[in-house]
Amino acid sequence: MILRFLLTIVNFIFYEPTQYQIALDILNSAKEYWEANNIPIKFLVINK
Repeated sequence: MILRFLLTIVNFIFYEPTQYQIALDILNSAKEYWEANNIPIKFLVINK
């Protein structure tokens, strides 16, 4: 389920590159949720 979510975010960024900040905000919110619920996940965000 987490992988599907991450792939959805990647697709969103690919098809809507002007909305990158929205996708990044969603990803950071998800990261906070996972950390609060002790769900181990690590990801790398590359900014150009």
